[in-house]
Amino acid sequence: FGEVFAPIISAENEIPFICGLQAFGRVRYVNNTVNGGFTSWAAGGSYMPIRDVEFRGNFTKSFRSPAITELFLPTVNAFSTVGDLCSPANIGLGAAPATRRRNCEAFLARFPNATPDPANNATVPIQTGGNPNLENEQANAWTVGVILRPSFIPRLSITVDYVNIDLEKPITNLTVANVVSGCFDNESFNASDPLNGNAFCSLIRRDPNTGRVINDPATPAVRTGFVNGQEIKFRGIQSTLNYSVPLTGMGLPGTFSIGADALYTKYRLNNTTGVAPSRSDGILGDPAFAGQVRLRYANKYWGLNTTINYTGEQLFSRLNREVGPPGSGPDARELDKLNDYATVSAGLFFDPTDTFRFTVAVTNLFNRQGEEYFGV
Repeated sequence: FGEVFAPIISAENEIPFICGLQAFGRVRYVNNTVNGGFTSWAAGGSYMPIRDVEFRGNFTKSFRSPAITELFLPTVNAFSTVGDLCSPANIGLGAAPATRRRNCEAFLARFPNATPDPANNATVPIQTGGNPNLENEQANAWTVGVILRPSFIPRLSITVDYVNIDLEKPITNLTVANVVSGCFDNESFNASDPLNGNAFCSLIRRDPNTGRVINDPATPAVRTGFVNGQEIKFRGIQSTLNYSVPLTGMGLPGTFSIGADALYTKYRLNNTTGVAPSRSDGILGDPAFAGQVRLRYANKYWGLNTTINYTGEQLFSRLNREVGPPGSGPDARELDKLNDYATVSAGLFFDPTDTFRFTVAVTNLFNRQGEEYFGV
């Protein structure tokens, strides 16, 4: 590996409108006995028109080699349900409803008794394990941002950065749901051989007479495991704030400090199979807005801190939502989304000596439990 840092212009050069100009470059070559060689690199720099403002940016090409468990995890037997996507309740849903309906109609024309499928509710044997043929994940990413350090507010720093990441061949554990969706939500589907309509359909063992998933303890109904997916795309804005105030000027001992982080996820696409990909930003576990504020006071002998965690609203799903008046869409769920919320944690610590600290901390100070539902 190698790295170069070049301070091109500094304030001492006394050039108008250029208080600082810097550039950097990094390169690394890695040779893996399983996945071969890869060269990763990064380049970027920063520009300060005045001392208070600094613009920065970089481009990075990076990679991740498969982990040992992802490559060589032994094949094991497990149990899982297998979704019945061609049932009347599911045939018109999914990320590509028209495609699913077309493929299911071809499937049901050959196997009219395939639904309801018992495997939709009762588990059947499956197999999962590592994949020694995995390739490296590869990503191209770039960021641009600004750092504000206003001279009239000492010790205050604010950063805002736009982040753009395109990741190819993400290593993922293919689930049964991924396989079933890859079969019936796929534009590529051989209607003349619906049991093997595409590569995903061939991973599911079905009865050649009924079309239902076979429940045979000796043979797995579905084969899953680690694979290289298609892509992950991320677009977002992240920001930080840090500020500290010595209180000695006010006649008080110690320092008060504020820290904050914020993330706005504008777009996130997790495309595992390449079949009917859908965005995950804004749904459960991936809120569009999230942040944290930290307040802290400390002196030589004691201190206290408070942390406020904010989680924005989260949809249960981006698919098949009823966005109009009740009854105008296919969605039958009671709750479309969870409201935004905040939790507060706090702590108090004592430093009676240089070698001892006693801390009391409370997580979720106000005992926030969950979404209110009809007063519960």
